[in-house]
Amino acid sequence: MCTSFNAIVNTSKLIAEFRKAFQSELILTSKPFPEKVNNIRPTDEVLVIRKTGDEYILEVIRWGFKLQSGIVMVNSRIEEIIQGRAADYWQSLLKDNPCLFVMSSYIEWKGDVIDTFTPKGKPTKKKIKQPYKFTLNEEEIFLSAGYFRKEGMEEACTIITTEGNDMTRLIHEKNRMPVILNLEEGIKFLNGTLEEKIALCRTYPPDKMNSEPAALS
Repeated sequence: MCTSFNAIVNTSKLIAEFRKAFQSELILTSKPFPEKVNNIRPTDEVLVIRKTGDEYILEVIRWGFKLQSGIVMVNSRIEEIIQGRAADYWQSLLKDNPCLFVMSSYIEWKGDVIDTFTPKGKPTKKKIKQPYKFTLNEEEIFLSAGYFRKEGMEEACTIITTEGNDMTRLIHEKNRMPVILNLEEGIKFLNGTLEEKIALCRTYPPDKMNSEPAALS
């Protein structure tokens, strides 16, 4: 599960790298996105790449589906997409409306218990949660698989999550992580069949990642 991430992104550099790698233009269609945005939360605007017709576009849309229950759905488990109760619906969105979240790191919280004292000085235990930041070893930014849908007059998107790896499971008690893709894999995700998209939604290797305690601003 992912409920917070950072996006330190030079959009001009990303567009240039895209053009060089794929001989295609990545068109910025929305308002400019700040080059440094930390602690992006559900319902915030996020930077995504998607494909419309023959054009790849870079734009800003809202993070999180608004469900009838009132819950904001920011993550979508790949297992539920494959065989959940509403699998046909989620698969239709994944097939027709894929997108790629642009991130520089994401945040997970680790629960812990520490020794402390009550106001009267008696020893006690206290539950705390420490945020940890996950980055990639050799990449300043990375892409996370997702999909979007129309909600009223605007569009919203959600991140696809998969089973965690040996590093993330030390932090995330439910052993989940976002689907992480490089640029080449991301293009395959946008252009692939439903089966090809699902095949790309796999666990990222732990030896290609870093984690460290984070201070959220």
